[in-house]
Amino acid sequence: NSARASSKCLPYFLYGYNQSFVHFPNSANFCIQSGDGEINIRTDVLGGRVIDAISGSKSEKFFFGESQLLGFDISGMPGSHDLNKEFPDKKLIFYGAPNNGPFESLNYAKYVLRKKNGGEITIGFNFGADIFRLLPAWNPEHFVPLKSKELDYYLEHRFLYEVKIAIGLIGGKFFTSKRPSKTQLRKFFNDISPDTLNKQIEVYFSNLKNLTAKESLTTNMIIYPPYWGYETNANSGSLMADAKTLIHFYNFVCEKIIHQPFLTNVMVGQPVLNNLDPLTSDGRHFSRGTLEYIPASQYCSSNSRY
Repeated sequence: NSARASSKCLPYFLYGYNQSFVHFPNSANFCIQSGDGEINIRTDVLGGRVIDAISGSKSEKFFFGESQLLGFDISGMPGSHDLNKEFPDKKLIFYGAPNNGPFESLNYAKYVLRKKNGGEITIGFNFGADIFRLLPAWNPEHFVPLKSKELDYYLEHRFLYEVKIAIGLIGGKFFTSKRPSKTQLRKFFNDISPDTLNKQIEVYFSNLKNLTAKESLTTNMIIYPPYWGYETNANSGSLMADAKTLIHFYNFVCEKIIHQPFLTNVMVGQPVLNNLDPLTSDGRHFSRGTLEYIPASQYCSSNSRY
């Protein structure tokens, strides 16, 4: 019974908050049974999700971010992540977890760089979620169900984690089936004070610039568009852009980011609009194979802003 319990797939990702950043269990192997199929998570000693190169290369590439970057629906098999195509000879290690905000990602990067030798990092910024997590009111404790010290316990007692999720769904805490609609999220974004948001963006990039200089890093960035900036065409099933929202995203990339001189390479994940069912089962992430990664300079020079 014990062996069977320890191998049972969980209904959701297992992650915790340590008052600095959100992370997976260290040196762990577990699986998730979701609407996107079976997802396998293998982590290194610092809690980073490991996706091996098909070539078996041991050369590591470090990423920091949240669930869109680490691959919400990625099986975990070698070469299964879209970014394996961009970096075919690298073992990809994703330091982050769901609800890990931009400032938490910086804290995680500082932690990893104290433990590992790494002259290059890639930061993922998911405009659909991270733009809200930049705000002063953001607190991971309101969204992350476990503390770091609890992860090993629930990894060993997986049934109790299922119970915790069930209780959370009933009480509406941490887990909920009543998520804001895309229309509501667009309204939440439009209600943000521009002055407050611009100030937080400046603070974030100042901190990232300081980290880059202090650690003598090559710092790259991948920017993901907001899933709530698109609607599904009822007739064709393909994506349609909400122009007003995507102009905000365009301005963020092309006015705020590509002019940051300390960033070496910046890529944008651009949805392939004729793809059917572009989102994962939770409706909040772009699924595997639905984004093409292009240089930000190419994105910004495009005739179309969306």
